[in-house]
Amino acid sequence: MKLNKQEREELKQKYDGRCTYCGDKLGKIFHIDHIIPIRRNEDGTCMNPHLDTYDNLTPSCPSCNRMKSSLPLESFRSLISNFVNSLNNQSTQYKFAKRYGLVQETNQEVKFYFEKIEDKNSLINTIKPRVYLKHIEFPELTKERLKDSIGFTFVLSQELDQNRIKHNVVSVENEGHLSIYFDFICSKDQGKVHRICDIVRSLLMNE
Repeated sequence: MKLNKQEREELKQKYDGRCTYCGDKLGKIFHIDHIIPIRRNEDGTCMNPHLDTYDNLTPSCPSCNRMKSSLPLESFRSLISNFVNSLNNQSTQYKFAKRYGLVQETNQEVKFYFEKIEDKNSLINTIKPRVYLKHIEFPELTKERLKDSIGFTFVLSQELDQNRIKHNVVSVENEGHLSIYFDFICSKDQGKVHRICDIVRSLLMNE
């Protein structure tokens, strides 16, 4: 379907100006992809015209869109997953780089950027802090759920300082999940508790 300039810009911002698949920042030149492929024919028609809708469109960097082509999402994931095997079988340079420790294979599952965003939003929406006398716990924010728990607690401590919220310890290790300890009585200052929760959610969005 044809898009006007405003519609293209709206789609570009669907994931804050990033590619739906790899998450790279989109430049001036970017593509609009059909999430579920419509499979174009040589004469310009398509096999699935009912899928040529605005809701089925998403922003993509040129390289991801070319690589995905007319593949369904799971086939695209499978294609990327097999790249390392192909390199091991076909690329002498890659095998040398690996032999000399320049490449480290992680065997991690291919997760698209939009899936990471959805996971993050789901996590943020499920946060239910427990407020105690002088500390607040976030049971959902475990070491496993946070990408970098040490870095997260460090930045959170800085943010609390900047917001003039006095605190003693910000830790994930002590209780197995995020806990913040204070000098003031939390239950008597709900306004401050709400500010603290907003800071935590904001940092999660930018993690």
